[in-house]
Amino acid sequence: MLRVGQVMSRLSVCLYSYHTIGDALTLIKERKVTGLPLLNDQGRLMGMVTKEQIFEKGLENFNAENKAVDYLTTRFLPLKEDALLEDVRELPFDIYPVLNNQEEITGVVTRYSLMNAYLQQVQLRSQELEAVFDSAHNGILAINKQGIITSLNPAAERPTMSTKEKAVGRFLNDIIIPTGLLEVVRSGIPEFGTKFKVGRRLYISNRTPIIKDGEVVGAVGVFQDVSELEKILQELRSVKQLNEELQTI
Repeated sequence: MLRVGQVMSRLSVCLYSYHTIGDALTLIKERKVTGLPLLNDQGRLMGMVTKEQIFEKGLENFNAENKAVDYLTTRFLPLKEDALLEDVRELPFDIYPVLNNQEEITGVVTRYSLMNAYLQQVQLRSQELEAVFDSAHNGILAINKQGIITSLNPAAERPTMSTKEKAVGRFLNDIIIPTGLLEVVRSGIPEFGTKFKVGRRLYISNRTPIIKDGEVVGAVGVFQDVSELEKILQELRSVKQLNEELQTI
């Protein structure tokens, strides 16, 4: 989980009340940022001086010798270094000062940087989940509310007698013999331990509804191949029966 401190641009310089707006623009350009924090004589954060604020003021009466504090915007929100990206990704401003736990300013971060880093994090997480999904030993199949197959992992290809490429986007009944997923979507009630056969293989299916914001939006089925286990149980039953018969002799 990425945090603001991992995305921000660290600052070795800040603006003070004695800086001119010309100084501010030079420092902003050198640091390749869209704005810089302005501190008072005690080192406390007063606000931000940004390119946007300078342009909003207009260039007609611009004078590089004007004080930077005249362009100060107090429309800002300081962020903490340890704040999670997902908690700050929808904030309204273009640039934010970043503080450490001692309330000292350590850097700045732009909304673009936050959103870009968050999207990369989501993409990486999605890839990790997809790898886990594809590597699962049990078969997994999901449908949406309309009964359209939305997900199918490699382990589910055998019991469904289909492939991901053929199945995804198709109606469930067009691909496999119904296994109760449609009923789970309709009822919203999970079903566990249902056995079914595909050829000579025996499977146990657990089916649960997919619920979002209190509404059933689909269902997922997990298929476990219990063919070998069933063979062992059958052998044990045969041995038990044979022992019982021998005891009667």
